[in-house]
Amino acid sequence: MKNIFFPLIALLTLFVACQSECEKKEIVEVYCFVDVTDTINYNLAAEYFASTDENGNCGFYNTLKNIFPLQNCSGGLFRLYKINDVGENQYAELKYPKEGAFLADATEYQIKDDGSFRKFKTSFSKTFETIIGKETPEKSKTKIFLPLCKALNQLNESKSSRKIMIVFSDMLENSELFSFYKQKSPDATETMDKLEETYNVTFPDLKNIEVYIVSKRTTGNDVAIDKAEKFWNTVFTDLYPAKVFKSGANLAIE
Repeated sequence: MKNIFFPLIALLTLFVACQSECEKKEIVEVYCFVDVTDTINYNLAAEYFASTDENGNCGFYNTLKNIFPLQNCSGGLFRLYKINDVGENQYAELKYPKEGAFLADATEYQIKDDGSFRKFKTSFSKTFETIIGKETPEKSKTKIFLPLCKALNQLNESKSSRKIMIVFSDMLENSELFSFYKQKSPDATETMDKLEETYNVTFPDLKNIEVYIVSKRTTGNDVAIDKAEKFWNTVFTDLYPAKVFKSGANLAIE
């Protein structure tokens, strides 16, 4: 038995040593928020996640697949959060590969056959149902600032090569500290300073983060959304300029 055991150990050690590590890892990290207090944009997000193609891949993955590279020294992480008035830190996560990046000498077959990548492609719908699908929209309070601030700080500290935040929401903060429904023309600088002080948090530098807000307008929310768009546009383009900032009814990521 010893004559077989020790050669096997030596062979395994040699195999591990011959695998090429990556000098630089191209990791894409995406944080996606769905506002479960807002029926219109909750349903918009559900449409993105519910559809599938002929291969069984979720439609949301098809929207994002160009930004998740399937190649050596690459990897991807996707987190799905819900925005509501209590569970700011609740999320579901998908990641490929498990170690964080495919090896430099991984073959195309090894990459395509990686179990975590196959799960990544097909699990977006299941992820949505796990963390968000049981929610009932139209809650009385909506905290936008706090969960986004926490997530953006995490992204800012990440070593990933590309960092993206997607938000399905009308962005109408409606909390005890600040409400777009009660304030006529909120000043972005004063409001952000007040929120940072009250919550004892700091809004981060966004120069390496892409921010995409996906939202539908209706006649019922048009006036409030005008105020919210002006406010958040000031936040993400003037006060804390993001690397990329886009907003609209369609998710457009290059």
